Amino acid sequence: GDLLVAFIANSGIGAAVTSAPSGWTLQKSETTSASPSIWCYTKVAASESGSYAWGLSGTGTINYVGGIHRVNGVNATPVDSTPVSSSASATNPVTASYTTTVANCLILHGVTQTSATTAYTFTPPAGYDERWDTSGGTVLPTSETSATRVQAPVAATGVRTFTSTAALASQYATITIAIRPGTVTLAV
Repeated sequence: GDLLVAFIANSGIGAAVTSAPSGWTLQKSETTSASPSIWCYTKVAASESGSYAWGLSGTGTINYVGGIHRVNGVNATPVDSTPVSSSASATNPVTASYTTTVANCLILHGVTQTSATTAYTFTPPAGYDERWDTSGGTVLPTSETSATRVQAPVAATGVRTFTSTAALASQYATITIAIRPGTVTLAV
C-alpha cells in the first residue's frame, strides 16, 4: 500500500495543530518553549482528495508551512518504531539518531528553523534527497525542509546535520520517522 507522511511546522509562541483531517494519525510532535514547533502525521492512502486542512491555533504573528510525502509500497505496519525528535538553538539543525528495526527502511526527516526576520534554506546531509525546502511569513518566518534516504542495514542513523543559511544560532525542531518497506509477492 501507500502511506502519506505530513510534516507541519510553525513559528510563534503558543501556536499548535489542534486537529487533523479524517484518517490522519499524529506520530510525533516537537514543541519548543520559544519557537518553532513541528508535527508529523501519517495516513494510509486510499482515494485521496488532493488537499487537506488541519486545525491551527495561536495568537499574534504565527506562520505555518508544511508538505506531504507519498510513500509507495510500504509494509502493512508502515511506521518502524516510535519517531524521534530534537530541538535546540544552533546555526545548523541537528536531528536525533534513530535505530531501525528492519532492513531497508525509508528515513524521513522534517526540519524547521525560525528567525525574527529572515527565511532560511537548507542543504541536507550527504546521501539524502531533499524533497522540499519552503518558508512562510515575513515576521517570524518559518522555514521547513524534508529529506529522505533508504537505510539498508538495521542500525542507528546517527545524528544528521542540515546546513542552514542562518548566519546566527536560532531555534530549530526536527522529527525523524522510518517507514518499513513492503514485501512483494509474485504469483506464478
